[in-house]
Parts: sequence; structure tokens; C-alpha cells
Amino acid sequence: KAADEVTVKRKALEEAFTQAIFNVRFCIDRGQLDRATHYIASAKAIFPKAPRLAEVVNEMALKRKAMENIFTGMLSRASSFMDRGELGQAVRELAKAKAIFPGDPRLAEMADKMALARKVMEKSFAGMLLQARSLMGRGELGHAASELAKAKAIFPGDPRLEKVANEVAEAYNNMGNACYSRGQYAEAIVAYKKAIAIKPDYAYAYYVMGNAYCYLKQNVDAIAAYKKAIALNPHSTVYNALGIAYANLGQNAEAIAAYTKAITLKPSAVRYCNLGLAYQGLKRYTEAIAAYKKAIALKPDYANAYAFMGDAYRYLTQNTDALAAYKKAIARKPDAVTYNAMGIAYANLGQNAEAIAAYTKAITLKPSAVRYCNLGLAYQGLKRYTEAIAAYKKAIALKPDYADAHHYMGLAYYYLKRHTYALAAYKKAAALKPDAVTYYNMGLVYEAIKKSAFAIPAYKKAIALQPNYTGAYYNLGFVYDDLKRYTDALAFYKKAIVLEPRGKKADMAREAIRRINKHYEDIARKLYPKQ
Repeated sequence: KAADEVTVKRKALEEAFTQAIFNVRFCIDRGQLDRATHYIASAKAIFPKAPRLAEVVNEMALKRKAMENIFTGMLSRASSFMDRGELGQAVRELAKAKAIFPGDPRLAEMADKMALARKVMEKSFAGMLLQARSLMGRGELGHAASELAKAKAIFPGDPRLEKVANEVAEAYNNMGNACYSRGQYAEAIVAYKKAIAIKPDYAYAYYVMGNAYCYLKQNVDAIAAYKKAIALNPHSTVYNALGIAYANLGQNAEAIAAYTKAITLKPSAVRYCNLGLAYQGLKRYTEAIAAYKKAIALKPDYANAYAFMGDAYRYLTQNTDALAAYKKAIARKPDAVTYNAMGIAYANLGQNAEAIAAYTKAITLKPSAVRYCNLGLAYQGLKRYTEAIAAYKKAIALKPDYADAHHYMGLAYYYLKRHTYALAAYKKAAALKPDAVTYYNMGLVYEAIKKSAFAIPAYKKAIALQPNYTGAYYNLGFVYDDLKRYTDALAFYKKAIVLEPRGKKADMAREAIRRINKHYEDIARKLYPKQ
């Protein structure tokens, strides 16, 4: 019985020893050397001279040596980071070292050094921020930004850094605004970019930079800037500006999308008016009118909305509605452009006396070559050719290379039968802008002064510029007919009838063809009477 008790006790001790050895190895694997030492002591108390005990003691010694190497490396790296002023990295290395040997006195020594380094760096950091503010106050923003960058290298995430950075960024933005207000848009863009470099989430700087690009007609760059501003802060003003940049590029569908977004966020008369212009750019005049009406509903005295609505009605040939809109625009803001547009609407309705009054008012407010030319056309519509010529001359005085004014003046001279002047005007118009109608009219003048041979090259030039110019083919047929060049006449008559088989000229051409054919038949009978 005593022997059995000894056996049971030894078995229990063996199991306890085995468990202690297992725990030692478990702790060694996890680098928990203090706990491993505790379990070694437990095992040693059971079987002090057991071979397995010696083995784990040896294993722990090797593990301690390896961990010591790692620990020393971490302390070395922490020291290096500290010397370079990278305290964040140094703290991280120190924390990792502490996890290995929490109570090692070298940790406390390194922590003291780090505290001292932080104190020195804190002083430098504070001095750099102070210097940055001082430089900023003197307007030396470049140097201020440099000091800010050096401070950022010391404590990148320090909240004081963000505050000063915002101040420097705002100073650059204000510099940009000052340049912008003086019309120095390129310089403004440089300043805005510097503001953004310091504060990358500066939505307003992106917006005003986009405006500067717009003034420089660099609309692609403006769109890129506006999109960045919107990504940071989706604001109705920026969407409206984005729409303007798209419209400047003729991308009216994209402009409509941007204006619609701006209106969704915050409706305004100006934005509805801009939307109308974008629809108008796509010739979607009905939708444009609807947008203008919404603009007017928000701002009943909005003269531009009435004027643009008048244009849309005019493009739809609803000239009476256009005139009503133009009159409301003028009642709110008398404007040369609107008076000129009103004159066109009156002229489209054949009300040339009213057109003359409108064009005259436009010219009084702001003379231009186009307005004098329009005035000339209105006088011409009333057969007041002398006054028309006087208007065309004023147009040409303002714009000597105005081909249309020379052309219409030639037409007025033609109606007055002042053919020499008419030819001179047409020749000048053709030299400035070769046009089929000008050459055709030139041919008419040559016919009027009985110089049919000169009319032929004029009509042919008209056909070269406009291959299906039916009138020129008919007139060439008539000219060749008069010159008794019947073969050529027949060719041009036939071509004219193919192009325009109905109408008075077609009937005249067919009659001429019959006459010419009969002429050839009569000649044949005379030559060959018996046949």
C-alpha cells in the first residue's frame, strides 16, 4: 500500500513537471520570458536535475539573446529617428521595444532622451510657426510657406500647424483675389495654386481659380478647377460657373446639366436665364422660352431674360411674340442690342418703317457696322435706295472689309440703275468674300448695260461657288440665246429645267428650247428642201 502511494505521488509530480515544461515552451514561443522564468522555477522545484529542465533553460537563454538583439535594434532605430527629428517613428519603435522588455532600464533612459528632444523640437516648432506668422504679416508669403513646411516636417499632425496653414493659404487666396480684381488673371492663378498646395481641400480657391481661367478663355482648365471645388463642396454658385465654362466651349448639353444642378440647389433668375441660353445654343427654343419665363417669374424686371426670350421667339419665326418680349426688355433697360433685334423682328414682318425706327435707336445708343447695314436693308425694303446707300456707306466706314454691306449697296445702286457704281460695289464684295449671289447679281448688271459677254463669266463663277444655282443656269441660257449661241443656250436651259422644272423661268426655257429647235428645223428645210 505504501509503494502504491509513492507511485501515485510520483505520477502526479511527473504530470505537474511536464505541464510546467509545456508552459515554459509556450511562453518562450510568445516572447513572454518573465512568465517562462516563473514556470522554470516551478519545474525546478519538482525535479531540479531533470534533463528536460536543462533543455528549456537553454532554449530560454537563446530566445532571450534573440529578443535582446531585436530590443537593441529597436532602441537603435528609435535613437536614429529621434536624431532626425522623426519623433513619431521613434515613439513607435520605443513602444515595440517596451513590449519585449517592459521593465528594462534602457527604456527609461531612451524615454528621457526623447522627452528632451521633444522639448527642443517643440521650441523649434513653435518658433517656426511664429516666424511663419511674422513673415505672413509682412507679405512674405513664400518665406512663410517655407517655414510652415519645416514646421510640418517636425510635427505633421499638430493641430496648431493646420491653423497657421489655413492662415497662409487664406493670405495666398487674398493675394489671388487682389490680382483677379486688377485683371491679372495669370498671376491670380499662381497665387490660388499656392493656396491649394498648402490647403488641398480649399474649395473656394479652386472656384476662384476656375473663374480666372474663364477670363483667360482657358475653359478646359476652368472646368477641371470647378469640378475639384464641387467634389470638396457641391455649391450652386460653382455649378453655375461650371455651366458657363461648358457653354463657352459650345458644350451646351453639359452646360444644361450643370445649370440644372445649380437650380436644384438654389433657384435664381440668372441661372434660369443661363439655362435658357444653353437650350437656345442647341436650338431647343421652346425649352429656352420656358426657362426665360421662370427667370422672369423670379425677377419680373429682368431685362435680359425678356431680350433673350425675344430672340428665341424670333428664331421660331414668332416675330409678334418676339416684339412683345423686346418691348418689355427695352421698357426695363433700353439697350442697343435689343433695339437691333427688334428691328430684325419688324423687318421679318415686313414692317420696314418700324424697323428703321428701331435700328436708328440702336445706332444712337451704340453705332456699329451691322446696325447700319440692317438700317440700309430696311430702307431698301421701302425702296428708299438713296437712304439705303447712305446707311451702307456708314457701315463700310466703320468696317471697310464688310462684304455684305458692299453687296447690298451694289443692289441698291442696281435698283437706281446706277450700274457703274453697282458693279464697283459687287466687285469689292466678291474680292472680300466670294459669294454666288454677288456674282449672279454682277451678271444681272452686265446684262442691264448690254454687256452680255461679261455676264457669262459672272454667272459661271456663281455656279462654281453654288453648283445647283438654278437662276444662274437659266440666265446663262438666256444670255447665250441672245448671243445666238444656241448650242450653249440649249445646254444651260436643259440643266436649269432639271434643277427647277416648274415656274415662270422653266416655262420660258421650254419655250426658248422649242423656238431654238424650230430654228434648226427651218435651217434644215432650207438646206435640204427635198428631204
